[in-house]
Amino acid sequence: MRCRVWTRVALVAAFAQVVVFDLPSDVAAASSYTLTVTTLGSGSVSVSPVAPSYPAGTVVTLTASPASGWTFSSWSGSLTGYGNSSTLVMNGNYTVTATFNQHGYYGITGDSRTVAEPSFPLACTVLTAQQSASILNQSLFDTSRLQSAINGCPVGQAVELSASGSMNAFLTQPITLRAGVTLLLDPEVTLFGSTNYSDYNCTADLCTPLIDVAANTTLNPGSAIMGYGVIDGQGSSCWQSAIDDGTRCPRLIWVGDYRTNSTSDNFTLYKITIQNAGQFHVYAISNGFTAWGVKIAAPNNSPNTDGIDPSGSSNITIRDSYISDGDDHIALKAGIGHVSNVTITHNHLYSGHGISVGSETNAGVNNVLVSDNVIDDANVGGTSTNSIRIKSDSSRGGEVKDVLYQDICLQNPGHAFVFDPFYSDATGSLIPYFHNIHMQNVHMLTTDSNSTFVGYDASRLLTMTMDDVVWDAYSSSDFTSALTSNAAFTLGPGKVNFASTLQANAPSDANVTVTNNISNTSVPTYDCTGRYTYLAGELYSKTSSVTTGSPVTLTSILQPTVSGSTAPTGTISILEGTTVVAAGPVAGRLTYLTVPSVGAGAHSYTVQYSGDANYAPLSFGRFTVTGT
Repeated sequence: MRCRVWTRVALVAAFAQVVVFDLPSDVAAASSYTLTVTTLGSGSVSVSPVAPSYPAGTVVTLTASPASGWTFSSWSGSLTGYGNSSTLVMNGNYTVTATFNQHGYYGITGDSRTVAEPSFPLACTVLTAQQSASILNQSLFDTSRLQSAINGCPVGQAVELSASGSMNAFLTQPITLRAGVTLLLDPEVTLFGSTNYSDYNCTADLCTPLIDVAANTTLNPGSAIMGYGVIDGQGSSCWQSAIDDGTRCPRLIWVGDYRTNSTSDNFTLYKITIQNAGQFHVYAISNGFTAWGVKIAAPNNSPNTDGIDPSGSSNITIRDSYISDGDDHIALKAGIGHVSNVTITHNHLYSGHGISVGSETNAGVNNVLVSDNVIDDANVGGTSTNSIRIKSDSSRGGEVKDVLYQDICLQNPGHAFVFDPFYSDATGSLIPYFHNIHMQNVHMLTTDSNSTFVGYDASRLLTMTMDDVVWDAYSSSDFTSALTSNAAFTLGPGKVNFASTLQANAPSDANVTVTNNISNTSVPTYDCTGRYTYLAGELYSKTSSVTTGSPVTLTSILQPTVSGSTAPTGTISILEGTTVVAAGPVAGRLTYLTVPSVGAGAHSYTVQYSGDANYAPLSFGRFTVTGT
């Protein structure tokens, strides 16, 4: 029985996320509160104003300053996000941790580019939907007018898909996105893929993808798919056949020429929602590939519906995205070419098979930075899921080296860590060799069934360092010879709480060595408090300036991150600072709210979602409107 009354308290982060906590009424009623700030890594945090305690409602600014050679990673605890400067509204006794990472830890730097957040280009033409998603006519195609508009659009501009009243759906057979052109979907729009299997010209090996992004190696900007709308492959029309008789299903987006494997360089995915692919959602052969703020969803039992699979490319960034599917969330594939300089950061990965390298590694993989990601496989169940995996076999194996898993939160995995050069029974002369694999600040919150740490043989050991790696629950049967062999572990300097289990279970006949260099057991465990959110939110308007005193309508976009989850209910509030300027009930994926009067100058708005019985309160988005 719940005996206490609780009061909601909001915390505002500088990168426009507000984290809402529930506090007992006796705490919420206090007149002043304390703030405790800790650091992980080398850096400092300045607090303004500085005080031993703060009156309720005081806005405190926290600024993280990394030491020389270090970078700021993220906030955790009572404040989440990764903006160096963040603000906190003091309505409780709060503890905040700032995490700093050494730049180039073990020489691993990820994407060599400096990647800025993309922006929407100008539209060369606007196409209006001719039917409704709620009563979709599966034979009324928009293929020819889509392709015609794309073919006629200048490089650097966009074909924009727009709704008109209840007309909000497009239906297409396979199309080709011309090099340098953007496909831009408005929030109200859904672009559906054809359910006619014959449209995809499938053979035993390959289908024509729904969207083929034409090859290019010179254009900058490259092609892009952007917007707050949805692309739905309607892949369920093929899934059961794929399970029953091995039918090949079409991939939703293929970046590069799918016939020749030529690259489409400098390709960008931005903000778009992609769901229900027949096979992979995004397969990308693209040097300079960027995915930012993407949402990918498919049922957990949909076969081979990987989220994003970069292949044979370099300089890749995947960040700020939510992925939930029936197979790998992200898989780096080195079958057709070398993969290098990869950054995978600030992502939320739910229901799926985690972050993978392989199974094709024959062309080699190196310099991969996987940093500040959360993974939760609770919605899959069973023991078939994986969270972090490098996989291959001697029919397609190669060298994988210099991979860093840093600032990682894991929970409810089937198999949390799988490093397996015997992924299948296939044989050949392409021998997998995984080495210089590193973990730092990795926190597994729940136990897994087991993990695999296996090298190929005594001359190709799996070599791994673990620094501040904590499993909240583990078994004495972990690291037995059936799951750990031909491996060399180096532990420290931060704590590894299963070190004694690893050392005790490292049998000499399995060729396993453990070097224990742990010298600092007092280093704090990487904090995963508040990191798991199961809704993705955005705030958007086509209007960025209005006459002073005029209203402006903003679009709140709120959607579950796991396919098939209950739709959120509750209230959406638009805030300027900490002041609510508009509010209303959640009206579905899109909620339109009007700020009645915009004052002179720039006004920055964020969203506060109240939460309901299924979802915690959440704040998200940032949109600036200028009164002129």
